[in-house]
Amino acid sequence: MGRWGDGEMGRQRTDGELKMVTIVVVLNFSIALICLAMAWQMGKVRKQLARVTKALILAERNTHNVLHPAPHIILKGQKGANWLTNQYQQRPAIFQAIERILLGLTVAQKIRQSKWPQTKLRKNFF
Repeated sequence: MGRWGDGEMGRQRTDGELKMVTIVVVLNFSIALICLAMAWQMGKVRKQLARVTKALILAERNTHNVLHPAPHIILKGQKGANWLTNQYQQRPAIFQAIERILLGLTVAQKIRQSKWPQTKLRKNFF
């Protein structure tokens, strides 16, 4: 059995057979060119996807670096806000205590001035 079929290696091909072989070769060549163009485009798309992937990984890494300490900082801020709220809530009680002390000192001074006779010694002493 020969290359072309029935062992007719040396026989002349007809025009129909040559046209058919030519068409097959041209079609195979066309398919090969289309596949080559598609492979070229896929290579370009792959490179583009690789660049996009690197950019997304970099963006994710930067976002992680920025936001990773955020829960700790938020908790610290909440603790500080709670502490300030507590301090401001205690202020009126402290001011009332100071006001009572000053009122007590004022009353004590008035009592002292009204009950004790004014002598030069005491006047100079206080």
